[in-house]
Amino acid sequence: MQGAQVLTLNKAAERLGVNPRTLRRQAEKGKLAATKTGRDWLTNAEAVETYRREHLGRHGWTERRQATGG
Repeated sequence: MQGAQVLTLNKAAERLGVNPRTLRRQAEKGKLAATKTGRDWLTNAEAVETYRREHLGRHGWTERRQATGG
């Protein structure tokens, strides 16, 4: 994570609008590039954007709204 903006999972979760526990689980599964340092998980802005592109929005609001006619 050298040279990149380092973020805690709490900050990353704020950016993504998800629960920090969700990101911790994703980091543990290897779906979000993050490093555990002591008690804290750290990631970077690039990894967060990659995660957003690859894992969020697949079944998001637009698809639900179309399916329900809303």
